[in-house]
Amino acid sequence: MAQGDPIAMMQRETRLEEGVVPTTWNGEPIAPGQFVLDDDALLFRAPNGPDFLYRRGAGATMQCASAAARNEAELWFKGSVYSAIAAINGLIPIHASAVEQGGKVIAITGPTGAGKSTLAAALATSGLPLFCDDTLLVALQNSASTLCLPGHKQLKLDMTAASLAGAKTAGRVSPIIDKRYSDVPMSTLNRLAEMETLIVLSEEETTEVKEISAGQAIAALLQDHYTVEFGQLAAKGGQADYWKSITKLVANVQCVEFARPKAAATFGSSLSELRSYLKASGAS
Repeated sequence: MAQGDPIAMMQRETRLEEGVVPTTWNGEPIAPGQFVLDDDALLFRAPNGPDFLYRRGAGATMQCASAAARNEAELWFKGSVYSAIAAINGLIPIHASAVEQGGKVIAITGPTGAGKSTLAAALATSGLPLFCDDTLLVALQNSASTLCLPGHKQLKLDMTAASLAGAKTAGRVSPIIDKRYSDVPMSTLNRLAEMETLIVLSEEETTEVKEISAGQAIAALLQDHYTVEFGQLAAKGGQADYWKSITKLVANVQCVEFARPKAAATFGSSLSELRSYLKASGAS
């Protein structure tokens, strides 16, 4: 469990400098596209570079062997590497985007491609400012609440999603990723905020928002994703302790499923139904 101020801790632990990063661990070669998370350290080699080495208390070192690797460095560091560092230091990274209302967090989870970022962006442009995109860090500092750290990276949307959400777009994320950095109203919270609602996305022919059990929410959070892998590897008691943390995470949170068609033509009406539900339930 993270102690003290998790925000300050993450700022300290994610200090990044350039230097030499080894390609072996305990004498064993680590190929591009592989990583080792070993107690208080991480060696992470992106498929086409860059390479990162992190040790608790010492920050991170990055090595880029090419201009292409340097172009991808921020994406890897603020994604996979950031999540691993958080997990090593006792936080729980989850695959979720989130918005903020009245100082509390509404988190949105679902499989890759489910529309988390698009929905969060649309909620932001309709009055609930963006709290984070794609990765949400949770601090379980007590049993009474689930506390969330403010987001650390820019919103990224493809052009179709940006149009649906009413988001302004800027430069392309990278030559190989067909998304653009996007601007929506942002939360001004710079402190830990309590998670009030967890929304699980699913695709159905009709729109429905309904409460689900903690078990269903836990199952959604345990879907195959690098945040789950890092969380399990970093937990001192392994998978069992990680599952206990996820159970605690949802214990004090309203869990709902938002089922809807993914067709662009129904996006606005589905969004309105979700907003109505959140307002009636007291989450907005």
